[in-house]
Amino acid sequence: MEITVAGGGIMAQTADTYVVEVFEDGRLASEAAALDAAMGGAITQLIQDDFLTGRPGEINVLPAGRRLKAKRVAVVGAGKRDGVTIDSARTRAGNLSRRLRDMNAGRVAIALQEASTALDQTDAGRAVAEGLTLGLYRFDRHHTREQDRPRYAIAHITLVETSTRRANAVQRGVTEGVILGEQTNFARDLAN
Repeated sequence: MEITVAGGGIMAQTADTYVVEVFEDGRLASEAAALDAAMGGAITQLIQDDFLTGRPGEINVLPAGRRLKAKRVAVVGAGKRDGVTIDSARTRAGNLSRRLRDMNAGRVAIALQEASTALDQTDAGRAVAEGLTLGLYRFDRHHTREQDRPRYAIAHITLVETSTRRANAVQRGVTEGVILGEQTNFARDLAN
């Protein structure tokens, strides 16, 4: 899996799945609001109908419709606006990566808007990249026959920042986060 960082809007990215976060207060950040508008208000409707609460661990997947480049949109609950920490961002990313793998997401674009405004951009990039890497860990080298191994994998993840300046800071964090995640996974391999 490759993780890159891009500046600009999420809808400019070519991906199978777009990912945005929503806090418990239900206010949509600009990237989520843009996707919501392109989807005819589907995200807002989920919030109004209490199907989307913004609680941590909540992941809703919606069909994207014809107006978007992606096939689906995943909306991730981010919890309380003032409760975002490096740990919570890492945990959300890990949970998200497993869900994306299970639905064969392929190429993914994640809007970092909420995480990176609540945290330092470098910390946000590090936490998300580490969480994505840790979440996809699976030890099956000696225990699983080749035909029983999972068929699905995430090929590429793009973390999208609206500002190019902030994207550079996120990239520094992503580099560190991938290294930390891979080394932790290596230690897991040794223990198994």
